[in-house]
Amino acid sequence: MQGRSSTDLPRQPGQAVVEIPLTLIPEIATCSHRDLYLTDRGTAVIRGSKVTDSEALAAIRLPADEDVVELAQNVLPTLEALTDAR
Repeated sequence: MQGRSSTDLPRQPGQAVVEIPLTLIPEIATCSHRDLYLTDRGTAVIRGSKVTDSEALAAIRLPADEDVVELAQNVLPTLEALTDAR
């Protein structure tokens, strides 16, 4: 998941925290997980494993103030169900 780098959640080595607008993934508003925090700004703060693969990051063309985190599918079960339905 790509989003603006955030310091709203503590992180461990190898983790990153990003903030994304809920308009990008509105289904996230119904999820509950220790690595997910909904703000009063209409955004979600998500903590996950920081993506460091240079090829993947080059393909994304990441802005300087953004980061990418990888999440296990079970972190967001609502999104997992949507993916399975396709």
